[in-house]
Amino acid sequence: MLQADVAHLLGIERARICDMEKGRLLPTADQLVALSLIYGKSLDALLAGFLDETVDSLVERLRRLPAAASTGEKPGFNRAHRLSDLSRRLEMVANRTV
Repeated sequence: MLQADVAHLLGIERARICDMEKGRLLPTADQLVALSLIYGKSLDALLAGFLDETVDSLVERLRRLPAAASTGEKPGFNRAHRLSDLSRRLEMVANRTV
């Protein structure tokens, strides 16, 4: 399929496809769904590299997350539990097999 074909199907200019391919432009959520359908690839497959970078970034930010404010937690909100859940999810994604 030509860039011009994909551009037409997405309703954008061909130059935008070129920019996406070179990493200069990120597709919108709608465009990602359309690209998934056009190429017969799952969203996970299309976003694999981006997902890895995001996981790495979140892991690093989680390590440097400041302690909770001294004002205390709202009733029913358990920050430590939610952060622990996030850490486990990130670890699962980072250790997944492709």
